[in-house]
Amino acid sequence: MAAAYEISCRGNGQILRGEGRGGIVSLSLNRRFAGGSTYEIRLHPNYFGGDTFNISAYSSNQRRYGRWTAEEISRNQIVLIFEQERSPYVVVSYVLNCG
Repeated sequence: MAAAYEISCRGNGQILRGEGRGGIVSLSLNRRFAGGSTYEIRLHPNYFGGDTFNISAYSSNQRRYGRWTAEEISRNQIVLIFEQERSPYVVVSYVLNCG
């Protein structure tokens, strides 16, 4: 069994819909293998209060402020799509490099 360790991921996202459409925003998080095809995502404290949740490829995770959907491109790159459901409504697609 592989040891559990965290990998830092950073990247930018483009606002696809909603307020600020077309704008670029950044995101920083730590990703830790949680077993199976699941990762624990721990957002940087500057983003959504450092929220933590589990997510696996092609799955969604509903939070009080919105929904996250993940897709792992490679071991070192993930795509996260965030849909903020409260005002202001936005959809952001992030490409994060990990390692």
